[in-house]
Amino acid sequence: MAKAKGISSLAYLSTRKYLSFSGTKSWKRKIIKPFAFTFAKIMGKAFFEKRLLSMAYSYEYDKSEFVGCVVWEREVFRRADIDNMILHDFEENQFWIPKQYHQILTGFYGDYMQLPPEKEREPHHLYYAYKK
Repeated sequence: MAKAKGISSLAYLSTRKYLSFSGTKSWKRKIIKPFAFTFAKIMGKAFFEKRLLSMAYSYEYDKSEFVGCVVWEREVFRRADIDNMILHDFEENQFWIPKQYHQILTGFYGDYMQLPPEKEREPHHLYYAYKK
């Protein structure tokens, strides 16, 4: 999974217009990042996407005990837990979700229905939205 995460990071860097150090805390990453950015821009996004797809398709779904997204290591599930889907209402829509959704969410987040204290609520992405 670490290899997939690294390739995913390079794919992301390849799409960036400018090199940014916002969110980069480690001094080692700050040293490596300009080289990684240059390499990613030279290789291009398609190169890294092809590598990720190759990794994803190197395993047979029906023979795997665990399945998920090769890009984010948290999104790995026991195949048996997500093969059985149910239709669930959310606002005015219905969505297919794993029947074992409570166990999956509890495993990832603990008590996912309880908001953290306000002082601990932080965004997980460094994106800014603007309205024209």
